[in-house]
Amino acid sequence: KALEIVVEENIEINLGEKTLLSYQIKPADAYQLPKFIVNNEQGIEVSENGVILGLKEGTYQVRVETIDGTNIFKTINVVVKKSESPVFVLEEEITYVNWNTEFDPTLGIRAVDGKDGEITKNITYTGEVDTASYGTYIMQYFVTDSDGNVTTINRNIEVIWDYDVMFIGHAGSYYGGMNSEEAILYAITILKYQCIEVDLKQTKDGVFVLSHDDTFNDIEIASTNWSDLKDVTVNKSRTGGLPAKYGTLPNGGKYTTKLCTLEKFLEICKKYNVKAVIELKYSSGISNSDQSRMQALMDEVEKHDMLDNIILLGSQYQCLVWTRENGYENIPCQYLVNSCENEEYLNRCIDYNFAISINVTANYSNSDEWLARYKEKGIKISTYTFSQFVDYDEVQEWIDKGVDFVTCDWHQMDKLNLGKEEE
Repeated sequence: KALEIVVEENIEINLGEKTLLSYQIKPADAYQLPKFIVNNEQGIEVSENGVILGLKEGTYQVRVETIDGTNIFKTINVVVKKSESPVFVLEEEITYVNWNTEFDPTLGIRAVDGKDGEITKNITYTGEVDTASYGTYIMQYFVTDSDGNVTTINRNIEVIWDYDVMFIGHAGSYYGGMNSEEAILYAITILKYQCIEVDLKQTKDGVFVLSHDDTFNDIEIASTNWSDLKDVTVNKSRTGGLPAKYGTLPNGGKYTTKLCTLEKFLEICKKYNVKAVIELKYSSGISNSDQSRMQALMDEVEKHDMLDNIILLGSQYQCLVWTRENGYENIPCQYLVNSCENEEYLNRCIDYNFAISINVTANYSNSDEWLARYKEKGIKISTYTFSQFVDYDEVQEWIDKGVDFVTCDWHQMDKLNLGKEEE
């Protein structure tokens, strides 16, 4: 049973300041949790853990009392020192809010005054946080006491993506041509995807360009110099498959576009702080048999200061292995396969720290049992491609399975249940 409470008997704190009351109940094997009773709740607050907050200038008493039946107590004096102006108290240091969630500007913020006590009701603020748009927003708060003294503070609130699943825009998005600057910007600015996937090819003179096919406007990319390709335009339309109930494509799906370079793509991703997912399509020096152009690719990425913001994707797994063996161990790599149900694929992911990227919208088997085997090894799982022919229920099915990435053409994230937020 408790015989003594050892506690500092005189404490001074500033208005709005918090301090942890230091105490000990002896002997050491006595029940160590007391209760705290204050004589003036308008002057100070004491939490159940012994944290004291000064609300109003003055001298107050806190009774520290055992709750083990011994009724031993000590009384301490707490002096809250004067402040001429009101003071803001941040109960909760909110620095970010999750995308597309509610944000209460008054959450976690209070105000106290040496003369008036708590004046939280007097707080006003300016600024707004648009949780549908990533970025940092400045909220400015004002509080005035009865003497007309005004205090102002700013809070920087960043809107971030803090869900378990991330979205990858497929070849940009289903707006404009695949891999076009227009499709990329639509995925970033309208759909708000966190990652954008593009297909990498090379011109005859070694310029990295974005194209799913070997040709652009019927011109063979690998046998044509960039100077002869850079001004070539295509006029096409892209409309098939998108469910009419979800709206229409801009300009009726018609578009005019040019080839986009990797350089331009990296500049866009850096500007908007999205991850650049580069699919390593077969090209000279980027294949399972020849990785001689991989360093040139990495030099281009490094030139744009994007080494920490890319993901490499490919079935050319030897190119992914190359990154692990040439100083790029920390760059995320996704091994592109149709079905994950393969011991060799699983072992490659384990040996080289690859994620697995699986085809879930065709007739390939990717069973829950196999997914569990990858998850047990800490291997991230990416899924492709939720195209214009795939409705929301199919995307939701894979989100519910707990995959880490979904690769989409057009789906709006706010129409899906994104699951729990990360802790």
